[in-house]
Amino acid sequence: MDADTGAIIGNIGGFKRQHGVALANEFARGFISDGTQANVTIFDLKTLAVIGTAKSDPDTDCVVYDPASKRVFTMNGDSHNSTVIDAKSGTIVKTIDLGGSPEFAVADGKGTVYASIASKDEIAAIDSSTLMVKSRWPVMPAGNPTALAIDSQHRRLFSAGRKPQMLVVMDADSGKVIQSFPIGVAVDAAAYDADSGLVFASTRDGMVHVSTKIRLINLVSSKRSRLSSERKRWALTPRPIACSWIRRTLVRHPHPRQPGPTRSPQRFWGHFESWFTPVRIVVGVLNERANARVLESVFDQLGNPARAA
Repeated sequence: MDADTGAIIGNIGGFKRQHGVALANEFARGFISDGTQANVTIFDLKTLAVIGTAKSDPDTDCVVYDPASKRVFTMNGDSHNSTVIDAKSGTIVKTIDLGGSPEFAVADGKGTVYASIASKDEIAAIDSSTLMVKSRWPVMPAGNPTALAIDSQHRRLFSAGRKPQMLVVMDADSGKVIQSFPIGVAVDAAAYDADSGLVFASTRDGMVHVSTKIRLINLVSSKRSRLSSERKRWALTPRPIACSWIRRTLVRHPHPRQPGPTRSPQRFWGHFESWFTPVRIVVGVLNERANARVLESVFDQLGNPARAA
């Protein structure tokens, strides 16, 4: 899909239960994981033509590209391991035993791949060169970690868990838990936007939790924007130009702090854009009133010079 217009550009088929996509732009290749078929489909980024497959293990879930080693790592949940693929040749390099069920992974671009090990309540740090697990860090007070995001510049991991339902901020070098706060039910995706310093976590109860970084290490309490139930997986898409002020067509109700007629929440397809980041946040079906509340909270925390407009 075109990230700006939503237009369909093409389709890649032949899957039974696809989970994730990783892009290796330097090789013009993309990698799509399929949990049922236990493989990774390799396709050309320009033509979208399938150019090969790589065999992984059952329950292939997340897939991530590591630019430091130029390798692709799959997280194979039920198999408790990770399949490593050479991004250029598409051949299998090694299968890494992770000692538990991996859910999501991120790469820091400097030679480490971090994996959420849900069944062990820990983060495993993998050396992408030696393909060995070099560290294991508990995620307490969170548990059953699923979603994971990273701020590579400031060396911070954002791990979101389901039992307990918490988002924890960790030091990416030592594994120390710096801060934590509660989130909603059954988190399944998280993302960090470097331009705005915002962290996002989506949960099965139809919420996106938005948190902002303060002085690089502290987070304010999470703010939530309601989505339709089950819409858990999403991503931040970079844009070539800075976004404009939030589109007035989306926030169409009275200012939360001003009196106005009471209206029932409405649902409609759309997106919102913000003045503070060149990133579009694609969120699908939004709840109008709840979405306005999260935008209001972000305005208060970050200070919007154009707010009066």
